[in-house]
Parts: sequence; structure tokens; C-alpha cells
Amino acid sequence: MPSAIMVVSPGDAVSFETSAEHFPVYLRNSGFNTNPVFDDGVFDTLKTKIISSGLDITSFAFTFSKEGVYVFGDYVNPADAQTIVVVSAELKPTIVPLTAANLQKLGVAQAAPELQVLPFELAAIAPAFLAASLAALLLQNILELRI
Repeated sequence: MPSAIMVVSPGDAVSFETSAEHFPVYLRNSGFNTNPVFDDGVFDTLKTKIISSGLDITSFAFTFSKEGVYVFGDYVNPADAQTIVVVSAELKPTIVPLTAANLQKLGVAQAAPELQVLPFELAAIAPAFLAASLAALLLQNILELRI
């Protein structure tokens, strides 16, 4: 089911249908992911086995051990998102469409993107260019006055 939310409990396995072109890839830059140290190495291994070795793998299962939100896309079409919400046993395992209302019901919110601070060397480029431009204009005016 493309663009779905799957609710599971810690320790539950999630099965993904796979083919030569369609298999799950962890979208580590998604603002919905809540586990910054999630080890998606088995998904990279799956990708390598399907693409490099040409193995005909039709399904793949992964057991989520920690609570959190995990977003996967399809290899060919990452927009076909499957969001796995791992929560305590309070909620029954279920699959629902990926909608804003369903995300809100489950308490899933997109994290604000982190702003990166530029290194001093890069941040100094614009002021240095501005100063050099002003100096060039000043020098041009002085030379024009002398002619």
C-alpha cells in the first residue's frame, strides 16, 4: 500500500513487498523520523543484493525494536512513502492512509529543519566581496578625478 502509515509495537516485524525495481529505502532526511541513530544498514544491504547481484527477492521483513517514527520510500519513487510508527502496546497494529489527519491522530509531527551555521571562512566571503567592490569603486572614482 503506497503512502501509508503502519502502526506496530516494538518487536513487531514489518514485511515489505520487493521486486527488481521496487524496494524500501530509508529516507533518513525526512523530518518525520524520530530515531537519529537508526541503523538502516540492512536496507542498504537489500538494495545491494537486488541491484548488484540481481537476486529475485520478493519480500523483506524487518523487526523494529525501538519506539519512533521511521519513513521509507520506494527506490524508484521515493514519494511513495510508507511511514512506520512504532508505539507501545496501547495501540493495535494497523495500516491507515498517509494523511495529515492520521499523522495528527498518531501524534506524528514533522521536526523543524536544523539550520546549519556556516564556517567563518564561508560567512566572510560576502563581506569581503562587498569591501573589495567598494574599494574598486573608490579607486575608480579617484582615478577618474585625476584624468
